[in-house]
Amino acid sequence: MIDMEFSTAEYHPSENDQLMSPKEGPKPGLIEGADLNKKAGFWIRALAFSIDNMILHVVYAVFFIAGGLAVYLASDTQDWLMILDRALMLTIPYNIVMLAITIGYFTYLHGSTGQTIGKMVCQLRVVQENGEPLSYGKSFLRWVGYLVSAVVLNIGFLWAAFDKNKQGWHDKIAKTYVIELANEKT
Repeated sequence: MIDMEFSTAEYHPSENDQLMSPKEGPKPGLIEGADLNKKAGFWIRALAFSIDNMILHVVYAVFFIAGGLAVYLASDTQDWLMILDRALMLTIPYNIVMLAITIGYFTYLHGSTGQTIGKMVCQLRVVQENGEPLSYGKSFLRWVGYLVSAVVLNIGFLWAAFDKNKQGWHDKIAKTYVIELANEKT
């Protein structure tokens, strides 16, 4: 007969424990390989956000040029002041579309993968404070937090540089962390 010993000690994880235990494997609903102890610092987060903003500005430029070209081609006049006047009438609809694209970009990508393109490049991921992935609702709340973080000279973003949990105001509002992903070495 095989004699097996079982431990009766129970495991009680603390808030900052790893999300993956070597004995248990990944916990259900949590992101595999995520480690809440590896919170991303301010500068790498700023780099990821800058990459996202560059991508969005390219999209904005494409829409701006396409809109201007459409107004020019649809004009029945060569009077540049008249063409400019017609183009200026598109300012509010243009800004509404750009706002929708921005909200969609951050909300969809954070809600579906926890990563924007900038975060993918920088190997970062946004997770809830309990280690679970973000829902689309939580992602939208985090984007609303971006507005709050930006209101007073972007202090809410800078807050992550000094906060013990490396959270900006938007992270505190949505109860999220930005974590570094583990590099897999072969």
